[in-house]
Amino acid sequence: MTIWDERIEATRTEFVEKLERRGWRLVSDSELESQVVVGGSTHAVRVQLDSHFPFAPPRVFPLSELPMSWHRELDGAMCLYPEDGRGSLPWLDVDDLVATVERWLEATEQGWPADAPDMDLERYFQPIGESFLVVYGEAIEPLMNRMVRFNVRGPQILLAGSGVKPRKVTQRRHRLYGYVADIGEPEGPPRDWEELAQLLGHEARSTLEREVRRGAVDLLLVRYSRKGAVGAIALFVGQDSNEVTLRSVPSASNSAATLELRAGRDALSLAEKRVLVVGAGAIGSFVCDYLVRSGLGHLTVRDPDVLRPGNSVRHLVPSHFAGHRKAIAIKRLLDGRPGTVTQIDVDVRALRRADEVPELLAEFDLIIDATADGAASAMLADAARTLGSHIISASLQDEGRIVRADVIPPVEGEAVPAIEFEISGDDLVFEAGCGDPVSMTPPYAANEAASLACRLAVQLLLRPSSAGAGEARAYT
Repeated sequence: MTIWDERIEATRTEFVEKLERRGWRLVSDSELESQVVVGGSTHAVRVQLDSHFPFAPPRVFPLSELPMSWHRELDGAMCLYPEDGRGSLPWLDVDDLVATVERWLEATEQGWPADAPDMDLERYFQPIGESFLVVYGEAIEPLMNRMVRFNVRGPQILLAGSGVKPRKVTQRRHRLYGYVADIGEPEGPPRDWEELAQLLGHEARSTLEREVRRGAVDLLLVRYSRKGAVGAIALFVGQDSNEVTLRSVPSASNSAATLELRAGRDALSLAEKRVLVVGAGAIGSFVCDYLVRSGLGHLTVRDPDVLRPGNSVRHLVPSHFAGHRKAIAIKRLLDGRPGTVTQIDVDVRALRRADEVPELLAEFDLIIDATADGAASAMLADAARTLGSHIISASLQDEGRIVRADVIPPVEGEAVPAIEFEISGDDLVFEAGCGDPVSMTPPYAANEAASLACRLAVQLLLRPSSAGAGEARAYT
């Protein structure tokens, strides 16, 4: 037995002994039982330690007759601890575990009045055991209670539209057929075909049963709701000894509303803003990416430079865009991404004319300088100071060991001080076609500078008083 094995075994032993001191009875090497009294009722409960313990909670089963609610696993175990918040292993505190079991029993008796709408119906069916994801979107709505077809693209199974499996045509590997149903808001999770069928309307059930018998339903997509939240579960349909079997497969919506959920709370406000990013290199490319993902309404990318294969090591755009203007490649990549709501424009001119800058400051809500061009940066900074505006300058120094995002001029306080560093010319590397040495800055430094700049940009656009002067980070 290794030291690690001894550590785990000691934890198990201590846990069992603590439960025994509370009156729990050891019925096997890995199971304990007790009578738990809640609200005048007595419930027999079993605690089971499996191979995942102690880094996963013990399995706890009510042995008395209790309804199969949303708060029980497929095998009947209690759902006691959410996935988040497990880092402290709270179940190792035996007093807390028992109190959690008591709260679960009390809530079950009361019908879970404060129930959260966890959209996890798929866990109440056996999984298919293969790597697939069923993807649907707004298209599910007009297809409700209809026969449909799915297109198979690698691991994705995409809801494509209405369609009925042909009776005499050999099934194509890239296409599946099925049915879309709505079961409303069930009181508890259905766990098999019979329970699911009972939640369907008479017409939908008749149609579905008929099509299942003739083998025309490969996949069942079932919409359901819980306390206002709407979700769907995908189930592969099979038959075993004339019984219909259902196996779950992960599913997800790709609707605009679903994608916008992860853009952040500022997405709606950012949809009204216009930003110019000058410089579409490594930092600028990820600044554009993060702003678009965050729901920015209008983005203009300005840079005359052409993407080289080596740029893609640090750049958002992959190497197969080599030869394209960086700004155009960024636009094409981001425009082609599902969920992009940003209007993206491109300007492939270099920023050299001083008379342009006042017009740009007036046209855009914010300019972000990511040029690494001293002259252009000085011009933008001087114009912002002179005209009473603000820009953000994102930069890297000393091969990425210094990361900066500066508000120029500062909204409040003094400018972030410069950080001194020595420029070494001993190991410079040059690439054919470039007069300047190749920057040895690592990719993560460019991402860090872009992240800093975007955080500052959102503050400056929406909460300007909080933007301050920016931030500089130095790494040895």
